[in-house]
Amino acid sequence: MYKVLYSYRAIENSNDNILKSQLHKLENSKENHFMEKSPFYENNVTSLDPDKDKAGKPTGTLTQFTFDPDEDPLVNVAHEMRHQFDHDIGNMQDDLPDNTAEDPSEIRGVYNENRGNDILNKSHLTKYGETEIDPKKLNNPPNNKQVKDVQK
Repeated sequence: MYKVLYSYRAIENSNDNILKSQLHKLENSKENHFMEKSPFYENNVTSLDPDKDKAGKPTGTLTQFTFDPDEDPLVNVAHEMRHQFDHDIGNMQDDLPDNTAEDPSEIRGVYNENRGNDILNKSHLTKYGETEIDPKKLNNPPNNKQVKDVQK
């Protein structure tokens, strides 16, 4: 959890208002967002109520992390935070069953990763897994709702 806290501090100390607002929305959410070390050596976010996801309603999440000791955890946290945020605001209706470079939710995740890479002064990712993401979609992801779009 230290690596997650380090990543949150890096976001808080950055000039990235999008990542900050997503983090603040999750911090103040009525939904529960749990995190744990992954027993499967992967990073993933699971909905606490898939029916709410399908209906476009907010739901909580369980996030599992595995961190490579040779990589900065910020990009992984930023990617998974986007999935948490999408679940939290009811923005998972376009999620595809298989996570691919065509999946709008994964494109949004990589978009967030690249915001994390900006904080770290690293190059942007252009792929999800081994597959290139359409550059137009990566620069402007489908359903890329932000806090300002869902505030009432």
